[in-house]
Amino acid sequence: MSKNTTILLVVWNIALTGLAAWGLLGRSSAKDAVPADEGTAAEVSAPVIVRDTGALKESRLAYFRLDSLMSECALFNDKNAQMQNTVRNLQRKLEAEEAAAQKRYEEIMANDAYSTQAEREKNQAEMEERFKKLQELQAEGEDKIAEMQANVAREVSQEVDEYLRSYNAQAGFDFIFSIRGDGQIWVGNDGLNITRELVTGLNARYRASKGTKK
Repeated sequence: MSKNTTILLVVWNIALTGLAAWGLLGRSSAKDAVPADEGTAAEVSAPVIVRDTGALKESRLAYFRLDSLMSECALFNDKNAQMQNTVRNLQRKLEAEEAAAQKRYEEIMANDAYSTQAEREKNQAEMEERFKKLQELQAEGEDKIAEMQANVAREVSQEVDEYLRSYNAQAGFDFIFSIRGDGQIWVGNDGLNITRELVTGLNARYRASKGTKK
């Protein structure tokens, strides 16, 4: 062959990690802009807001550890298992295409000395097409995994949020914080930890929903 056709063996390396923390209880507040009159430099004085900081002393607080919640949440574990199964299937498909391309490449190289220029050009075009297909398979697989991860994040986040609303209708906390192992909030009172209650409730709710679907 005038040019050795090179096969880039694509290595599929999907790292499934715990889902990033979601803003389960975060709420954004919009600030209304007060426009000044056109053509004037009128100053707009900000409204005086009286904050009752004393009321915070009576607030009921709780927190849950997001990492623990995710590792013990049946819904998340089931969805994560489905993603891993999809990754394995995609990887097997890609590896089969790689093996076929490698085998064909070796056949071409073995017969290269007896090939005509036209055959060499044809073989090179064939290998380039195979390589292109491998790249497309990899890109499609990465897109599919990313979409699945986003869907799982959205579904689990929604489930946790809905359960927290139901749970807090009875518990009546003013603030419930989600704490991560690498987060910036340190909690000194373990008595405020409601992780176990949430895990138990979420798993019971998920099992009930699975039974209803059956």
